[in-house]
Amino acid sequence: MSDIEKKMSWDNQIQVGFFQKPIGLPVLQLERNGKHFLALKPEEGSELIGQLVEMVYDGPPDLGIAYRPVRPQEMTKEGIQWVITGGVKSGKFTLKVTTPTMVDVPLDLQGEQL
Repeated sequence: MSDIEKKMSWDNQIQVGFFQKPIGLPVLQLERNGKHFLALKPEEGSELIGQLVEMVYDGPPDLGIAYRPVRPQEMTKEGIQWVITGGVKSGKFTLKVTTPTMVDVPLDLQGEQL
């Protein structure tokens, strides 16, 4: 692990919003077939500004959860956002958010589709 990776953590770097409301990590609740918005906004002076941020779904494929964009996004001062579409089956999943400098320490957003 590099010195940068050792120094950086997600704590005090970002605010996480779900439906434009701050959430208490790490719980996301999706409605089946619903459209949801997940936003990450960097704190002032965050080292994440300018980095590519990627989100990866980790969970059962049969839940049918999809999100866009699927490609990494550059973190701006205004933040970044994903549109998440719920699937057809209930179950638990994780959304893993990473950057090139924090690939070994992803932000794990635990979720459940109801």
